[in-house]
Amino acid sequence: MNVLIVYAHHEESSFNAALKDVAIDTFKKLGHTVTVSDLYAEEFQPVGDERDFTHQLKKDSFHYRKEQQHAYKNNTFAADIIREQQRVIKSGVIIFQCPMWCFSVPAIVKGWFDRVLTKDFAYGKDMEYKTGGLNQKTALLVMTTGGPERIYKKNGKHGSMNRILYPITRGMLAYCGFKVLDPFIAYEVENISAQERQQYLTRYAKKLKRLFPAGF
Repeated sequence: MNVLIVYAHHEESSFNAALKDVAIDTFKKLGHTVTVSDLYAEEFQPVGDERDFTHQLKKDSFHYRKEQQHAYKNNTFAADIIREQQRVIKSGVIIFQCPMWCFSVPAIVKGWFDRVLTKDFAYGKDMEYKTGGLNQKTALLVMTTGGPERIYKKNGKHGSMNRILYPITRGMLAYCGFKVLDPFIAYEVENISAQERQQYLTRYAKKLKRLFPAGF
């Protein structure tokens, strides 16, 4: 099985980096192939604009979604979009690894969604949810938080984590056809002990082994 990790963190000594490395090691030991889209290291451009296209459909006006349709049909996307779409095509599982910022993903990950999961590639006419363009693929969201788990409960200060992540898990991933797995969340990683961080890494490895065993 081919796995794509869409990874977004500036610091290679971060806990997000540790989670990413555990995933790579676990998948390789299970016989899977892993590709990492390291968005910051690769200087991925998160802003969708005219630079996304090597040929523009209309010169006098700009309609981003129509330009995406034209580019997908005519293979006129910018090189980084083509690269990321090819990585998605070749992968059966896509993991999105990043910290939670403002109840969502960092802007660079949202930009990846906007620019890579394009109309007619991931969604479009008669292409949504079960018939979405990526309906043969599985998505897993792996995130870290600054706050403790108790504040992300149904009756907690922020409300349930599933509700918070719904615009991502449903509005972005499921809408494009992904089979969306329950997210893996590591809470309050800046304030917990080294032992507790190791427990998270161990739990994450076990989850991956259970979900994607050798021969998956």
